[in-house]
Amino acid sequence: MRIPRASARLSFALVAFQAMATWEVGHGTSRDSHKKLDTKIQHGSFVSKEMEGDSQNNGTNVGNGDYSLLQLHSQHSSDYERPQNRKNKYVQEYLQLTLAYGPKPLAGYYFGIQTRQDGWKEREAIRNGWLKKFVELGADYKFLIGGVNVPKNAFKGDSTTEDILLLPVVDEYYQTIRKRCAAARWVWEKQKGWDVYVAMDDDVYPSLVSFVKIKPYLPKEGLYHGDIVQQKPFRDAKDPTWGKYAVSKKDFPGDLYPNFATGPMVMYSRDTVKMMRDEHYKLEKMNHVFPLEDVAIGMIMDKHKVKWFTGTRKWGEVQKKLGWKSALFLENHINPLSKTNDFRSEGKFNLKECTENVFGYHPLTPKEMIEAAEQELEHGRTALIKYLCEKYPEPSVSDDDEDDE
Repeated sequence: MRIPRASARLSFALVAFQAMATWEVGHGTSRDSHKKLDTKIQHGSFVSKEMEGDSQNNGTNVGNGDYSLLQLHSQHSSDYERPQNRKNKYVQEYLQLTLAYGPKPLAGYYFGIQTRQDGWKEREAIRNGWLKKFVELGADYKFLIGGVNVPKNAFKGDSTTEDILLLPVVDEYYQTIRKRCAAARWVWEKQKGWDVYVAMDDDVYPSLVSFVKIKPYLPKEGLYHGDIVQQKPFRDAKDPTWGKYAVSKKDFPGDLYPNFATGPMVMYSRDTVKMMRDEHYKLEKMNHVFPLEDVAIGMIMDKHKVKWFTGTRKWGEVQKKLGWKSALFLENHINPLSKTNDFRSEGKFNLKECTENVFGYHPLTPKEMIEAAEQELEHGRTALIKYLCEKYPEPSVSDDDEDDE
């Protein structure tokens, strides 16, 4: 759910398939459509029977003239020891992290990156950008795609398909809760060796340093960490801009949603992942699901009495040890209450908020993702923050605001 708020951002937290040959899963292209699908697991991925043979890369290379920015050079871990690279600011930061936290300080993180069937530009920008260093430092990941009704040659722009997981659900906005819980079921039942699951969108740029530093302090149980908000249901389905977020009284009769983490990036521990995995079994039997995925996850956490991470005693330990006042996730979507619908005209991110304790920046285009990675790779975290938070002008102070001061 992407309706921004004026309330203060709270913040972040973390979270858990037994082998099976067949899933019968909800499918549809509207809020109520539902179809059952037989699937099987191949090489750790779900592939629908009608898709077999269609999801392989057809040899088309990325960067075919219209997307040259994807030709970002790669550095392998061995490069960091070469003398000519030691002056590189990012290399210095990288070495400091590995010296302080060990060679694989991100081991135990599993990133489930939600992406569309046609989102090859986003996937390639991630592969050639921030993902390289996360993997080198021990993190694991998969790109998550709904595997129903995938067209032939859907992944012809991808340089590889080995990191794509096809889930037996439809890729459709009002069915996103099925996709999220199906992914949770897969990672819980099929993947080992992780203790923090990060569910994120493909237009988020995560901060490596923040993920490394907070890892030792994340709780092993009850982790639910993200941009925590509490909102009233939006009811006007006819609104041309915000009607997609409208929820009927039948779906939610209350006047206030439980606290929930907005969808772009959320962290879970194994037990909270299992809560979503268990919910998937229920969703399989339902023709209609709650249309807003992030609110639905918040309801699941609320049902199990899970408290968001920055509202727990454990967070106090992080504040004391790291000196962080908050653990922010910065996102800047259009504000429905503002007079303009162009968020960039109001400044992308507030420079004062772009500090060490920021876990992710959202949203970025593929081009911005590559440029941000280039800045961080060549000049370090300071350059990344400058690029993301100074690229667009800060909001101008209105006369009314000046009078208030």
